[in-house]
Amino acid sequence: MGLYAAKQDLIDWIGEKNLTEISVVDNDSNEPNDGRIDVAIARGQATINNKFRTGFYAIPFSFSDEDSIQQVREWNVVLAVVWLWRARRINSPNNTKKAKANFFEDNEKRVRAEMASVLAGATRLNAATVEDDHPTAPVVVF
Repeated sequence: MGLYAAKQDLIDWIGEKNLTEISVVDNDSNEPNDGRIDVAIARGQATINNKFRTGFYAIPFSFSDEDSIQQVREWNVVLAVVWLWRARRINSPNNTKKAKANFFEDNEKRVRAEMASVLAGATRLNAATVEDDHPTAPVVVF
């Protein structure tokens, strides 16, 4: 599980059958490959963090409302699913049909455009900024 998304978020978006199809590379299981899913979520999270690292927001994000959490979660889910799909597509004898390819590619373009819009200041997230004076990670107080 990552900071922004979890396996269940991917299942909620594309369904368990589709997640299994794109996460199991060797066709040796009827269950989603949790290790590959974790890697995909981590890669999506890294993509988001790296995109915003030199910008206005403190990384990792620290949100102040549910809307921003949902938006960044969706970005992470889409980027994770696209990573799994691309790796699977290369290794699969049954390449994903064009309709599914268009769906994934179109959503990736949308997510990258939304991130660019936030970076450009056209839209904003309700999240801690680099100038805020509070932690962006859990703090233990004794």
